[in-house]
Amino acid sequence: MNATKAFDCYLQAREFISRRTQNSVKLAIDLFQNAINLDPQYSAAYAGLGEAYSIIYRDFNREEKLLDQAFEVGLKAVEFDPTSSEAYAALGLSYFGKNDLRKALETTRKAIELDGNNYNAYWILSRIYHSEDRDREATEALEKLLKINSEFLQAYPDLKMFYERLGEKEKHKNILQLNITAFSEYLKKHPDDSYKQMSLAVALAEAGRKEEAKAEGENALRYSSKDPIIMYYGACLYSRLDEKQHAIELLKKAVENGYGNFEWIKRDPDFENIRNEAGYIELTKNK
Repeated sequence: MNATKAFDCYLQAREFISRRTQNSVKLAIDLFQNAINLDPQYSAAYAGLGEAYSIIYRDFNREEKLLDQAFEVGLKAVEFDPTSSEAYAALGLSYFGKNDLRKALETTRKAIELDGNNYNAYWILSRIYHSEDRDREATEALEKLLKINSEFLQAYPDLKMFYERLGEKEKHKNILQLNITAFSEYLKKHPDDSYKQMSLAVALAEAGRKEEAKAEGENALRYSSKDPIIMYYGACLYSRLDEKQHAIELLKKAVENGYGNFEWIKRDPDFENIRNEAGYIELTKNK
């Protein structure tokens, strides 16, 4: 009975972690922990918990203890199931957070070796490659991911970004439309998902549909006004809309509220409109 309840907690946690907002990831942490309390050797729950801690660190709170926790539970996931692809993927994400790119690549590739259909591992691999400016390999990882699971929506804005950085204009145009279609369809079923709503807003702005973009973005900010990742994408949106001071203000608020992934900021083409603005330069100086 406990195993069944633990599995139910795990499935709920996976749903919440996919939403990627601060509150949803915190709920996922509680649910993964509940699963572990019910089944103390549940490898997949430890892996999910490690992934959640790494996401909190990356997007919401730069406290090093979060990475230590991610690493600790990732090791437990591997200990309880040394054949688990999910466990190695979570461990790879924690190494990535610690900026140990060699170990991050090693463990994430191990995850794919154990399960070639682990789409989450391909997403982690793409992020590692991108951090090394290996965007060609990052796109290849995401292309493989989408062949496995076309409903993993996080891949769409990332792939859009990588194609733009590579100057792949036709592929960028196609993936931009896929972003709009995928997020629009998703939001019909989940209208309260502010992260996906903001992702749609940024894509609409990039496509020149400015009024629609602003409406979607304002709704997302209204529902998640204190969430640093929503503020971050709000900054992306207003930079695309060429409302530079508003973009810088939101980016500053994102950082003040816990967002600290400056390597991503520096590589994000959404901010090309504000790179030379004094506020942006000050914010990213020495980072």
